[in-house]
Amino acid sequence: MWTPELQSLPVSEYSFYCEEARPPETAEPSMVRTDLLEPRTGPINLGYLKQRACWTEVSLKLDDDQPRLLYLEYGLTQADSIRAFHTMDGQTWNDLGHAGNDVPISRWPVHYRAPTFELKLEPGVNTLRIYQTSRDITGVDWKIWEPKAFHMAVNWENILFGGFFSICLALSLYNLVIFAVSRDLLHFYYFLYLSTYGWVQMFMTGFLKLHFLTDIGPLLGRIGTSSIVISMFSAYVFVGKLLEIQHFPRLMARTFWVFAYISLSNLLLTTVGPFSIAAQNCLLFSGLGSVLAFIYGAYALKHGNPMAPLFLLAWLLLLIGTIIQVSALSGFIESTPLTRSANFIGATVEAILISYALAYKMKRERTDEMVRRKHAFSQLEKMVYPHQLDMMQHGRQLEDTMPLATGQACVICVDMINSSKQNIHELKAFLRAFFDECDIIMNRGYQGEGLKAYGFRIKEMGDGFLCSIGFPFSPPSHLGLREIALDMAIDFVAKFEETLVKHPFHGRTEPLLSIGIAEGPIEGFFTLSGIRSYELFGKGIVLASRYEALRKVYAIPGQGHLICMKSTVYHALPATYQKQFTRFALDRSQQFIRDDETVQDFYYQRVAGSWKKAKSA
Repeated sequence: MWTPELQSLPVSEYSFYCEEARPPETAEPSMVRTDLLEPRTGPINLGYLKQRACWTEVSLKLDDDQPRLLYLEYGLTQADSIRAFHTMDGQTWNDLGHAGNDVPISRWPVHYRAPTFELKLEPGVNTLRIYQTSRDITGVDWKIWEPKAFHMAVNWENILFGGFFSICLALSLYNLVIFAVSRDLLHFYYFLYLSTYGWVQMFMTGFLKLHFLTDIGPLLGRIGTSSIVISMFSAYVFVGKLLEIQHFPRLMARTFWVFAYISLSNLLLTTVGPFSIAAQNCLLFSGLGSVLAFIYGAYALKHGNPMAPLFLLAWLLLLIGTIIQVSALSGFIESTPLTRSANFIGATVEAILISYALAYKMKRERTDEMVRRKHAFSQLEKMVYPHQLDMMQHGRQLEDTMPLATGQACVICVDMINSSKQNIHELKAFLRAFFDECDIIMNRGYQGEGLKAYGFRIKEMGDGFLCSIGFPFSPPSHLGLREIALDMAIDFVAKFEETLVKHPFHGRTEPLLSIGIAEGPIEGFFTLSGIRSYELFGKGIVLASRYEALRKVYAIPGQGHLICMKSTVYHALPATYQKQFTRFALDRSQQFIRDDETVQDFYYQRVAGSWKKAKSA
């Protein structure tokens, strides 16, 4: 880089040639094959050289009267060996020092991440000869700095690189913690990608040798190229997980992973194979992988992947930064601290955007989970009572949400007479509406705390249902259980008639209800296998079914809806209720009620239906 302060130091000659590598024993002009010197005016990218050496000669003219101390910096960091020599007369050469990966950092002339030499220019024409060799990519990219400008640039680089490495470290550790808590592999893959990418950049920028692996010689190149392979594979894995490659067409998904594992196979080459080939493969697969990730991101965007927009923006910024950096190092654009560090700016923004994308993904998944959970609870509300749902939300087991004791209750058995003779399609809609109305009647006065309600629906049975009063819910009323049971039975008949008006039948017989009312002990339990459900069993339920079925055994006089009641229930009713019923005496010699053989009678009531009047109207 030619700074404004050095415009008075024009380059009068800049030439180079390459030869088989051999360490310089001397810098005498006899070593330089002048027939290969070619004058050049800009940076020269030598590409990958196989055990080659490069001599560069630069002439500088200082018009000042006093010597000037300057810094001669090599623009790349991965040269194996660089030596610089200075002369005024072309005869006596001053050795400026030795730097490069093969040289211990303690012996470098300037403690800096890239090979740098202190240069004392004398008034007049100064000639520099620089010998360099490298197994990795190398080039002629030298910059001359004044000390003040050099240290200022170094400070800005340290701030920029320090910010990048700090963000990279912080985000990688953050995602490792998120993985440890959530066990979401995507965060672990991102941790691997960030940490390996940061390690690679420490190698590429020279900070790895400057601060950590200081004196390991040629092994540093092996470690660096192997790190690039691992970082590239972790990038493949992370991108594949983020973009959900498994949902891509099979050919695309397989192609992606084939490239991923081919790039990983280069690890053997970088550890024990020819270094020049390994370095070439690293460059090839890094570029190919970056382009491939962008293409797959574009495909994911086209097909509605919510992560694709942020990923594409982040990856595009990374690619732009890399292109600017490579262009600056190759001499296509001006080489400045900003352009040489463009990759780190792009990578920093990329890391922040990807982290935002992961946070957005977590938020989206949490929102989706809340929606799914809300939907699941809304469906569960159809199966359990609100107090059960509330107790389960607070960590209680389903089996703890309803009483498992024994209680005394009145039981109502409701059945539709001759339902098989009705139109099946009309019947289904009618029963659904009728049962909904009956459920509202049973749930009147429901309170989860203290388990209160007028009734409890035991179960539906096709065209009927069973209902208990007194257990497991206590009715919030001063009335006795028998009175509540009878009132509820009358309400069921009324709702049957109302529903019939809204959903009329075109069947062969008049739709009527048959209701049995009995009392006795019942007990609650949860089923032990399969889907757990709360059930009731006991004599009260059995007797209610038996009394409802009496219409099929005895010819009970009258027309209309039928309510049959156990005699003990009848005798416990107030007189105003009793007068609505008629006694049916049993002939003990040949008539009895199954499971209640000791009784001598039962009571029944007929309630007129309105079907015929509604039909004629």
